[in-house]
Amino acid sequence: MIEQAAGENEDDARRDLRGVAGQIAGGVALVTTIAEGGEPHATTASAFLTVSSDPPLVAVFFANATRMHAFLRESGSFSVSVLRRGQHEIARRFARPGRPTGWIALSGLSIVHRDPRPPILADALAWLDCSVVQLVPMGDHGCFVAEVLAFDRVPEGEPLLYYRGRFHTLGGPAAPASWAPLERSDLAAEW
Repeated sequence: MIEQAAGENEDDARRDLRGVAGQIAGGVALVTTIAEGGEPHATTASAFLTVSSDPPLVAVFFANATRMHAFLRESGSFSVSVLRRGQHEIARRFARPGRPTGWIALSGLSIVHRDPRPPILADALAWLDCSVVQLVPMGDHGCFVAEVLAFDRVPEGEPLLYYRGRFHTLGGPAAPASWAPLERSDLAAEW
């Protein structure tokens, strides 16, 4: 239960909590699955994270009432295309309620067909193929924990970020991470 200020109703408290959660920047991805009949379904996700490296696990979160929740329960697998800077129109397109589903929804996009795996964006910053190993109910959402079966990334490029209800790109690094391997792009960074 959200602690509420005197006179604040529950809807206001939920709105305020969304505002607080919006202070956390997150990457943006396109999650795709193959539904019954071999038709793909894709949706934008900013609730995607790495859970474990051994075994390799990731998690995505979708509201129980969404089509994607139902499709993932049915299919048991999905692919993630990590969106890059400049792909905010793709993110908006697949976040719209009532958008088309199936192959027509992917028309006009440069995709890689990988039957039987779900398609991925050809120009994604990175991609992962995942198999659901657990569905954890979490209030009005479901957490789909999945094993990573295959993945790849491009060495250059910037991710698309979602922060405070808007799309953003990276600024410069604030400080080096002592645990991270030095990459070529780090040599140009100013600390």
